[in-house]
Amino acid sequence: HVLALEPNPLLRPVKNQLRHIELLPLALAGRDGTSLFHLSANPEGGSISHDPGFEMIGQQPISTVSLRSLFEYRGLNNVDLLKLDVEGAEFEIIKLAPRGVLSK
Repeated sequence: HVLALEPNPLLRPVKNQLRHIELLPLALAGRDGTSLFHLSANPEGGSISHDPGFEMIGQQPISTVSLRSLFEYRGLNNVDLLKLDVEGAEFEIIKLAPRGVLSK
């Protein structure tokens, strides 16, 4: 089972067509809540963290979820592969995740 999070509304229609992938319209972050998602001219470059060198074409509120909450929400007891490509938020996500979550 593949679970993917895609906060960029411009990419969701394309990724929703991929078979065998459960797509959630969320951004993985260090904490649960909401954040502004910064849309880029390059759809693959959107982010919840804004870099001054980033060509932003708009912003949109998005729900964020921590790794702990995602595991609890989906009832995940183990994960074979966790791929993080979250434009620099990886460090905060890992730092704030409880050891028990990371051991899964």
